[in-house]
Amino acid sequence: TQLDNADPTHTPSPTSSPHSSHTVHPSITVSETLNFDVKCARILMKGLTTDDLNFVMMGEYKLAGVVANNRPVWQQLRGPHFLFSLTSAHQVTWVVGTDVEEDNVGLVVWDNARDPMDIRTTWKVWNSREWIPDHRLKLFCLGESQFHHTTHTYVRIGSGSIDSTL
Repeated sequence: TQLDNADPTHTPSPTSSPHSSHTVHPSITVSETLNFDVKCARILMKGLTTDDLNFVMMGEYKLAGVVANNRPVWQQLRGPHFLFSLTSAHQVTWVVGTDVEEDNVGLVVWDNARDPMDIRTTWKVWNSREWIPDHRLKLFCLGESQFHHTTHTYVRIGSGSIDSTL
């Protein structure tokens, strides 16, 4: 479902430490080192039941070592979904979908949070016709509840918009 861009907000950027770019393979070019303060490396998404269309998006997500739209991505452990951010100059949108290069997603929340653990706005669920607010959807930190600073060197793969680690 294509997202309707509404609720403009300010989007801060991660800290960036430039270094010389070099090619490690014809389709892989090192781009930069990004530093993120991530509150939780493992997140549990709960709330939907087996009767809900997007129940398959529930479960545990772990920090994936990739970045999309200048923010870290979490990958579902027992499924094909990702928790990631779609950002523009005026809006931050956290979503759950199967492709971080697409905005065809099943869960969405418009919230200015830099980290998904800081989301305070109600998630919306796609019911095959429209976005429905669902107060049952919650994120829980599994294990690490302290801030930890992560530094990764990300690389650009091909001509796509996603960066991933070596």
